[in-house]
Amino acid sequence: MTVTFIREGVLFCYLFAIFLGIAGITMVFLAGKRRPAPLNKALKAFLIGMLVMSLYDLLLYYTGYVLGNITDMLALRIGSCVIAILFYLWLHLGKSIAQTDEFSALQKAARTYILIYALLWFGSTILFTVNYFYALRWLLLVTDIILLLIMLIGSVVYASKCVLDHKPKGTIYYMVIVTAMLVWNYASYFWGEASVYWGNSKFIREPLDLTIIFWFVVNIATVIFIYKNDFSQAFASSEERPEPRQKGFDLDKRLDEVAKDFELTGREKDLSRLIYEGKSNGEIAKLLFISESTVKTHVYNIFRKMDVKNRIGVTYIIRGENPDPAPKEEKEE
Repeated sequence: MTVTFIREGVLFCYLFAIFLGIAGITMVFLAGKRRPAPLNKALKAFLIGMLVMSLYDLLLYYTGYVLGNITDMLALRIGSCVIAILFYLWLHLGKSIAQTDEFSALQKAARTYILIYALLWFGSTILFTVNYFYALRWLLLVTDIILLLIMLIGSVVYASKCVLDHKPKGTIYYMVIVTAMLVWNYASYFWGEASVYWGNSKFIREPLDLTIIFWFVVNIATVIFIYKNDFSQAFASSEERPEPRQKGFDLDKRLDEVAKDFELTGREKDLSRLIYEGKSNGEIAKLLFISESTVKTHVYNIFRKMDVKNRIGVTYIIRGENPDPAPKEEKEE
């Protein structure tokens, strides 16, 4: 009776985690249609990876950790490859949250290693027998440790960048929670592999049963993060100021032209769009996960490059109209 209750409880957690993943993906898609952004795309990819991982673990749980004719070891290796891809999606999301290109070398190295890791071991899982993995157990464990270190270093770097840029505490807490859950989950897989290597396979089931706890927590944290930082911002008001566009006016194309004409950076181009949409400094800071002082610096640079003195001048230029030749100087918030 107790065992049945526990299994039903684990099943409920899996189903609820999958539901949260689907709900999160739906929110991201809706927010993306209303306000496309790099963070939205990164969240979408990470949530899809999380959903695949949750479904894989559910399948693993209800087949006694045997997928078809694949034994415990091979099933664990497939899981490690899936987690490796999830690690990269998390680092990509961390980069989008931190809004930085300063660590592109780290990101490129992580992508290369994870791709090689996943392709190598997934191919080996399909092509070779279990004895092959026993013979290479030390190499496997070393590559696993390197993979974990890459994920940890990347997470710490991007979380530290968020702290230095004074991003909201909720954003930093989210990064810490997800990193902790990913490490904890990978430790359970590591435990399972070590148990098989040294003939203690009876200890595999218990730590792997706990993986749903990690995915459950990550999905809850991600859905909350999406709602606060993507979905609610995209649907903040049903009475947004209408954009005064001419017929056939293409804002994206026009912003590209303005950015080229006035030598705006990518970030300044993003801010120009938000200025055009009537966002305040505080709203822009929340949308882009940066401090208001950083927003003020970017706005000042935009005014200087466009040779205007307020937001109305920026709007006129984006519309293709002549800005007021002598607008009253705007005092930034």
